[in-house]
Amino acid sequence: MASQRSRFLRQLLSRSTLQKLLVLLVIWSIIEAQLIYYRVARAEREFRAQIRSNPQLEKPPRVFIASIHWNNEKVLRSDWNKGVVGLVNALGPDNVFVSVYESGSWDDSKGALRELDNELSKLGVGKKITLDETTHADLIRGPPAEQGWIKMSDGEKRLRRIPYLAGLRNLSLEPLLKLAENGTTFDHVLFLGDVVFSVGIFNWTHSNASRGH
Repeated sequence: MASQRSRFLRQLLSRSTLQKLLVLLVIWSIIEAQLIYYRVARAEREFRAQIRSNPQLEKPPRVFIASIHWNNEKVLRSDWNKGVVGLVNALGPDNVFVSVYESGSWDDSKGALRELDNELSKLGVGKKITLDETTHADLIRGPPAEQGWIKMSDGEKRLRRIPYLAGLRNLSLEPLLKLAENGTTFDHVLFLGDVVFSVGIFNWTHSNASRGH
C-alpha cells in the first residue's frame, strides 16, 4: 500500500515537473520574442536617426553609364539591352545618364542600339546614343595622325589598337564633361563591356549607410 502511494506521488511530481517545464518554456519563448522585437526596433530607430543626421544617405547614387560597341548585335539583342534597361530601373531614371558609342559595325548593331534608344526614351532617362559610320578601315586609309600610330620596320605607319580604343572610350565619356559644365555631376562612372550581365536586387540606402557614404 505504501509503495503504491509512493509510486503515485512520484508520478504526480513527475507530471507536475513536466508541466512546470512546459510553462517555463512558453514564458521563455515569449520573453525571447520580445527581446528580438526590442532589438530590431532599436536598430531601426538608430538607423533612421543616422539617416536624419546624414542627409546624403537619403539620396540615391547618381551613375553615368558608358559603353562602346562594335559588331555586338547578337549580345545586344539577346541580353545587353535588357540588362541596361533593368539597371536604369534599379537605379532610377532620374539618377542615370547612358552614353553609348558605336562605330563601323557591319552587322546590325546600329539597329539594336536604336531599339535600346527607344526603350530608354520611354523611361525618360538622360542619354546619348552615337552611331558612327566611320570604320577602322576608314581611319587606316586616312593620313596618319600625330599620335596613336606606330612606324613599322618597312617605314609604313599603322594605327595602334589601344590608342584607337582609348579614343572611342573618350568619345563615350564626352557627355560627362559637358554635363559637368552645366552643373550636372555623378557619384560614379560605370563603364559596361559588351558582355552579358543582369541586375540583382539591392537596397541602395543600406549599402551606402554600411559604407558610411
